[in-house]
Amino acid sequence: ELKTLGIEVAIALVQDRQAVIAAEHWERFVRAVIPKVHDKVIWCEVGHAINRVKWGVWTAKEYRKLFMAVYNAAKKYPHLKLIAPAVIDFEWYRIVDALRCLPRNISLYAVSQHLYVDRRGAPENVQGRYSTLEKCALSKAIAVQQKNCADRFIISEVNWPLQDTGIYSPIGSPYTAPQWFADRPGETELDYASYLIRYCAIALCSGFAHSIFVWRLSAHGFGLVDDLDNFRPRPAFYALQTWLARLHNNQFVARLSSPSHCYLLHFKGAVECLLAWTTEAQYVWSQPWSAVKTYSLTGEILSLPDADVILTPQPIYICKES
Repeated sequence: ELKTLGIEVAIALVQDRQAVIAAEHWERFVRAVIPKVHDKVIWCEVGHAINRVKWGVWTAKEYRKLFMAVYNAAKKYPHLKLIAPAVIDFEWYRIVDALRCLPRNISLYAVSQHLYVDRRGAPENVQGRYSTLEKCALSKAIAVQQKNCADRFIISEVNWPLQDTGIYSPIGSPYTAPQWFADRPGETELDYASYLIRYCAIALCSGFAHSIFVWRLSAHGFGLVDDLDNFRPRPAFYALQTWLARLHNNQFVARLSSPSHCYLLHFKGAVECLLAWTTEAQYVWSQPWSAVKTYSLTGEILSLPDADVILTPQPIYICKES
């Protein structure tokens, strides 16, 4: 139905421990799925969070067995693109480990990774010396260097856990400790929206990430829509909607000169825009464009200042449209 509506669809084949220790179950599953979807999907991701034992895979050799079952079933459909290895978080060495275990004569469409920053908040925050930008650079470099993969890097999952969602939070558990009610781990809904757009801008405008998939549309603990509140669209829903409306036909040109904490990303297309934010509390930008319209993070039209523009951690769109 989605393909008929002109919407591109991708799939991920998710395993459990039974898929590893009773291979016939996994093979039967794969043989049932691949013939039904091969001509309906843009790609198929083989596996899910393979570097987490709770998802069933304990070694790279075990992952190879799962992958080869899919690869063999997909041989009848050479147009079906496979991506792998679906490593979660910034564990680049596990990506290398998994890819080296796969045959050198195969051809993956892309390296895939569930690249989260959910325990470090903003995408500009560093893990060691790696922010989102450097993480994407390293993942792209791995794809370029691997002989059994095209030089594409796809972020196949990203989200942020939300405050006050208890056991539904991806950093929670079936039991919510009393301390959690005081600490309130996770992000506010508005911070989630800001981080999402900043993450997309950094990863895609870098040229390192081919595409990004937000997981997921509807979920109480981390979704763009809250399925326990009458499917209420959250700010991140409207932020992503605004990103697509303002920039979907535009090409990134350059980051304009500014302090390191200030991001001024220049896009050209049918409408020329700046996407602007700062990682500090605020920053006064004294060289504004001759903008015609300025839009907020979630799409509201903002009043235009006569001179300086005050930037905040919430990205805004400064447009030259008529």
